[in-house]
Amino acid sequence: MKYNPIYSGANVLKLTLSHVPDKSCATLATQLAGKYFEVLINSQYVPLTPPASGTTWNRNTVVTDKTTALCKSAKDNTIVVNHFVYPKTYALYQSDGDIVHSSGGSTEKEKIVNDSYEIYRKTMQTRENHQLSTK
Repeated sequence: MKYNPIYSGANVLKLTLSHVPDKSCATLATQLAGKYFEVLINSQYVPLTPPASGTTWNRNTVVTDKTTALCKSAKDNTIVVNHFVYPKTYALYQSDGDIVHSSGGSTEKEKIVNDSYEIYRKTMQTRENHQLSTK
């Protein structure tokens, strides 16, 4: 397990499972893809649906027939699970409504919140781009 460097500034953990037999691959990958941020089988992204719309990142249903086909593409399958530890912008606020770790004025505080959201947005857009590249 390690951090995935593809996602700049985001906490995305990468877990690699090697030598997964065909029998287990489709079931395991489908279950993992339904629970985690992103799953690859043999270096190909598990397709999710429906596509994002506007600012709604709603890909959360695994396309099982395509997932099964990915598992049959190699003798020993490799599954990579990317787990995104979502930034919790609400956690930036103290109980009195102030922003944690800020000593400056409202501009600095706004920047802390905006930076956190921007990490989330870029990470989700990268995931969407990966999904658009699936066949």
